[in-house]
Amino acid sequence: MRKLIIFTGFVIISMTTFAQGPGGITTNLRWWLKSNAQVRDNGGNLASNNEAVANWDDQSTQDNDALQGTNANRPIYRTGRINGYPTLQFSGDQFLIAETTPGIASNGSFIMFLVLKQDSYALGTPNDADGSFIIDRTPETNGLMSFKMVTGNKYNYQKRNDSNGNLGGPISNATAPTGVFTIVDFYRIYGSSFGIYLDGIQDVTENTNTNDAITGPTIQIGRHAVQANNGLRGELAEVILYNASLTTANRRQVESYLAIKYGITLDPSTPQSYFSSTNNIFPVSTDANFTPYRYDVAGIIEDDNAAIDQETSHSQNTDYVVTVSNPSSLGNGDALVWGSNNESLTTPNTVDVDGTIVKRRLSRVWRFEETGSPGTVTISFDLSSVPGTK
Repeated sequence: MRKLIIFTGFVIISMTTFAQGPGGITTNLRWWLKSNAQVRDNGGNLASNNEAVANWDDQSTQDNDALQGTNANRPIYRTGRINGYPTLQFSGDQFLIAETTPGIASNGSFIMFLVLKQDSYALGTPNDADGSFIIDRTPETNGLMSFKMVTGNKYNYQKRNDSNGNLGGPISNATAPTGVFTIVDFYRIYGSSFGIYLDGIQDVTENTNTNDAITGPTIQIGRHAVQANNGLRGELAEVILYNASLTTANRRQVESYLAIKYGITLDPSTPQSYFSSTNNIFPVSTDANFTPYRYDVAGIIEDDNAAIDQETSHSQNTDYVVTVSNPSSLGNGDALVWGSNNESLTTPNTVDVDGTIVKRRLSRVWRFEETGSPGTVTISFDLSSVPGTK
């Protein structure tokens, strides 16, 4: 006689999870909204192109989503807007409100990063409620840690303390561009300074007042707290907030993550290196051989710590020319970053060429730097947008 023996039991699956953050920086991360992750329509589904956005899910561990219950005030989801990524488009009266406060103590520090493009803007002063507001607080009675436009086409980090005093704040030295995406950081180091960074360079800093106790309010994205049509006219791709100051190294990691992701060149007026969560992947500021190639910087990268897997990329600059795609073996920690020397695309170089074989060459030169083993890639050159070329 045969016996049928049946074994029953449990299968245990072990899974390892780890925290992710912009540039791999997770400590004190309180808000992380990115346009390529969980942007939702009114039904809670992932938004499609040209749909109104009712919910922008927070990717930090705080689960502090940004919401809008009124259809007319919802920004619009747009696909393929910068380096293949979507954005949220605002038209002056669209805004999203965080579910709760970001956990910034009255005597605490913070730094907020924005990736934005403005098509136009209205102007105010640091002491009023005018000017296009990109970031504001809600309700209106809360302390201010807002970001807006003021006279002179300048950015203003507008602050006001918990006692409704010391209204003002630093104004950028640089004028704000229109039609291009910019990485903006504004910050408070309690007891020390307020300031603004633009594309990785500190643009302005201002000493704090002894009465600048400001509790981080519930944040509103895209418009003034109460004034209709007093907001961003343009697009947002990412919003990041830490409720502490960052070291220089950590700030540069976050800025590099945003720059490589969106094809935004960090301000080349001062050579700036680009970092992954673990490596210096384009050592512009530390290696003189790379310093000339700090223009039109872009890259492909996979960095699990930063939740980025980017296989196609080019600079957002009009004359970017180079696109890289189709890496054969891009894995975690791998990157390929490139930049140009910004020389002419129409005037040839006839100096450093072998006249017996080549009479002239393109004056613009690109340098590539490989980290890890991204494998073979496809490199495309497009001169169609460059005047005087075919």
